[in-house]
Amino acid sequence: MLPFEFVVYRSPVSQQARRRELVRQWTQEVHNASDDAAVTDLICRKRNLKDDPQISNASPILRQSLNRNVEFVYVFIGDAPIREANF
Repeated sequence: MLPFEFVVYRSPVSQQARRRELVRQWTQEVHNASDDAAVTDLICRKRNLKDDPQISNASPILRQSLNRNVEFVYVFIGDAPIREANF
């Protein structure tokens, strides 16, 4: 099952957006493309792709998305690193 990846070809919508219908639509679109039960940790990175980034070891899905020259959100879901919690 892990790892897997998917792309949503659309700009993300801020959770603070005034138009709540846009937030609901965005959330539903991402939810439809993912497997929520598999997500335990979240790491987000925003990149300006106009700077011609050098991405090593890009997957075929990511390479294809970069070549489309449109805004997108790339999601990679893999095993989380082992973390210890001390209480």
